[in-house]
Amino acid sequence: MSKIRLHGSSSGYTEIAPVAASGNNTLTLPDDGTIISKDSNGAVGVTSITVGTGVTIGDGRVTCSTLHGSAASLTSIPAANIVGVCTAGLTRTGGFGGVKQIAYSQTKSNTTLTSSSYTNISSLQVTITPTSSSNLLYFQYALQARIYRNGSNDGKAWIAISDDAGSSYLAENYHRTYDYGGSGSLIDIGVSGYAIKTAGSTSARTYYIYVKIATDGAVFELNPANNQNNSVCTVMEIEP
Repeated sequence: MSKIRLHGSSSGYTEIAPVAASGNNTLTLPDDGTIISKDSNGAVGVTSITVGTGVTIGDGRVTCSTLHGSAASLTSIPAANIVGVCTAGLTRTGGFGGVKQIAYSQTKSNTTLTSSSYTNISSLQVTITPTSSSNLLYFQYALQARIYRNGSNDGKAWIAISDDAGSSYLAENYHRTYDYGGSGSLIDIGVSGYAIKTAGSTSARTYYIYVKIATDGAVFELNPANNQNNSVCTVMEIEP
């Protein structure tokens, strides 16, 4: 049995000896770098170990080209250390939905409408481009308004929501002023409404607010009181 004995500069030696019945093994030394070192506390460190063809252990990390087996014990991986794109193998079980984006428009401009046909309030148009065709679009409006009556007749108006420039309406809400025994000709009101639908595509679409008078001679005034009021329209893309 052959042995390799390395003697110290003053005394002692280190001997490398195989087991009695050893197989055929080859130890290949690298051509540069430190293989094994010992720190001041006597701990032995290895600069780098390569296992097979795809795993390297060194510099405080394990690097591998392919990971097999169970990852049940990997319970805390910093998000910053997860790099790459997963194309398969992940299934969402819930809890990941939420608001993806919000678009809105608002105005303090005073607008007066008297038509019995739907008229678009152009200052309250809002456009959104969905990120997914399966997400929901939730539109809502909150208007500050005043409806003037025609004599003793209550003022009545319809407010509608459209996302196709008035070709059809997602929702229509009826609003009416009541003057309970008084003699006033107008009533200030806060007007609100909403509509929700599946996006259906990722194409941009614009939401519109339309108003029409339902009582002859009545008047719908948006943002009265010297433009101190504010009316807002909002559309949210929601992932279910």
